[in-house]
Amino acid sequence: MRWLIVFALLSSFRACALRVLGLGDRDGDGYASLAAGGSDCDDGDPAIRPGAAEVCGDGIDHDCDGHRSCHDPDCAGAPGCMEDCGNGADDDEDGLVDCGDGDCAGDAACLEDCTNGVDDDGDGLVDCDDGECAL
Repeated sequence: MRWLIVFALLSSFRACALRVLGLGDRDGDGYASLAAGGSDCDDGDPAIRPGAAEVCGDGIDHDCDGHRSCHDPDCAGAPGCMEDCGNGADDDEDGLVDCGDGDCAGDAACLEDCTNGVDDDGDGLVDCDDGECAL
């Protein structure tokens, strides 16, 4: 019985200390911070919390499920998470950019121009060294 009383007192003290230190739910979204033993992965932004809608393409884990944006299953096939093969950005957040991304294979933006001295298709081969330019 003593242990139960001690445990209850410690739990009450912990909850009070977390509130005093501002480690509970600082952003007021109803979820305590990870530091306080809760599940809110960004306790400084009320829009980021467990159960929030994922915003695809911004690189942020809005629903605190451990998956950022385009890596979140909620964003599979979302327009903001598909590689745009000619903009110089890693749109689908897979670490590969434009023609270096397999998603762009065969895209018109990634076909080798055999006369410009540039590796247009991202395969590491330039013009005459690229098999696409063989006569």
